[in-house]
Amino acid sequence: MDSAIEHLIDDDGIHEGRLVTRKDIVSNLYSRILCKVIILGPNNTWDYGADIKIVTIHGIDYLKTDSNPIPCDKIGNLPEF
Repeated sequence: MDSAIEHLIDDDGIHEGRLVTRKDIVSNLYSRILCKVIILGPNNTWDYGADIKIVTIHGIDYLKTDSNPIPCDKIGNLPEF
């Protein structure tokens, strides 16, 4: 994953997304901004998934949704956008 669509989520709901880089996501996580997987589901509603976090394996940081020690970062095999 080199980029993703980021949506602001607040009390008013999920706002229109913007393209961000992996570096942006990492910066948000280090700034303690919660990053979560969301997928557009049936009836144009959003389904919330796992939290995205930084996991360090053998000294290398990966973006992951789990803490397993496998060095990959496919974020749950998300579909392409």
